[in-house]
Amino acid sequence: MIDIRPVRTARDLDRVHRLVHDVYVDAGYFDPQPDGRLRVYGAFDRLPETLVLAAFDADAVVGTLSITLDGPHGLSCDHDFSLACQTIRAEGGSLMAVWRNATAASHRASRLDLALIRTGSVLGVGLGIETFVSTVEPSLERAYTKLFGMATVARTEGVAGVRSAGVLMRGSVPGTFARVGAERTAALDAAARGWRRRVDEGGGRVGALTADFTPA
Repeated sequence: MIDIRPVRTARDLDRVHRLVHDVYVDAGYFDPQPDGRLRVYGAFDRLPETLVLAAFDADAVVGTLSITLDGPHGLSCDHDFSLACQTIRAEGGSLMAVWRNATAASHRASRLDLALIRTGSVLGVGLGIETFVSTVEPSLERAYTKLFGMATVARTEGVAGVRSAGVLMRGSVPGTFARVGAERTAALDAAARGWRRRVDEGGGRVGALTADFTPA
């Protein structure tokens, strides 16, 4: 049984970085790294605005998704779509980014990527977020429109640091929550409250990580 939950230890975050390395290298986005890890937008891992989700199959991390609430440090997609992100911010609504979605090859047939986005929508609804943005590869554009009701905002021929073109898409958090049949649970509501508390306190640690967290 797959268990999706916030990353809480340095060991689990390290396993996320290893999974992302294997998935992205296999897709041709990056060259293999000597240490077998990819810390994509690694500075965002250390922000209280970021929550890292991991999907566990027994003790193995087989999927991951990161979510960042807009704040003083911005969003990962600002790197490639600064003007588009500023235009969305100017609308005045609450905003989050969904990024670093990766699923192990062994679990892609299970649609774990959809389950991760479903979980992200539950957390977004729990915090009252209105809009989310995500940078996706062009081949996924139609699927994201159909599945999540997202709309294309901007395009780039090359995402910084990745050998791939990119499409910035936006969606409604409540709308996606309804589309994917998500359900709120006590555990995810508690995770959302803890995440918001860390943002409000400006704790400077990764979303829901425990106090003993030390970046790998």
